[in-house]
Amino acid sequence: MIEIPDSATRELAATATDRNIVVTAGAGTGKTTLLVKRLLYLLLRRSAPLTIDRIVGLTFTNKAANELKLRLRTELRKEAANELAAKALAGLEKSQIGTIHSFAAHLLRLFPVESGIDPLFQQDDGPLFKDFFNQQWMLWLDRELGPAGTRQEVWRAALKVASLEDLKTLATHLAGELVPLDRNLLTEEPGMPPPIVTWLTDLARQATALRQGHPKTNTLERMLDSAVACLN
Repeated sequence: MIEIPDSATRELAATATDRNIVVTAGAGTGKTTLLVKRLLYLLLRRSAPLTIDRIVGLTFTNKAANELKLRLRTELRKEAANELAAKALAGLEKSQIGTIHSFAAHLLRLFPVESGIDPLFQQDDGPLFKDFFNQQWMLWLDRELGPAGTRQEVWRAALKVASLEDLKTLATHLAGELVPLDRNLLTEEPGMPPPIVTWLTDLARQATALRQGHPKTNTLERMLDSAVACLN
């Protein structure tokens, strides 16, 4: 039997409930196994065990969430004779063991009035936004660059410093950014409100600094180049 040097620390991480636990380790070192052990401890401990609907276990990806749930199911089945394990196993599919996105969606559906969101909303893992953005981008370009467009001079000036693809790349990522467009900023005065100018200037400064630190040209660097070209 292989002895693990930090076995005592791992045991503490799996069973301590009087403090927050942060585990930092590389890939393949047993983080998921440790998390499963912690979940099992909370579910099956002799003193004040938790029901599975009182536990939240979150990961970033669907793959990791599925693996976590699969491993937990396997371990619970090994303890099927235990009434607590049997109850946890029965409620596993309804548990909040999943991704951060799925948990956030669950909360929004529980409190639609408070969140101001239609409870029938559809969660987007990426493709829906991309398709919708491309559709709206083409419609917008048709209005802006078509014969009926009223800002031809503005576009000529803009396209001298940035390509259309640069503008699209920037717009794509700004659409997912928390742009501070409070109602009090949307005035009828000509030009861009000062807070927006300040925000864009700060973004340009950050993008330039990041690009200077990354001489290679990969996807991230191309995004930064597009941002700098448009923001400057």
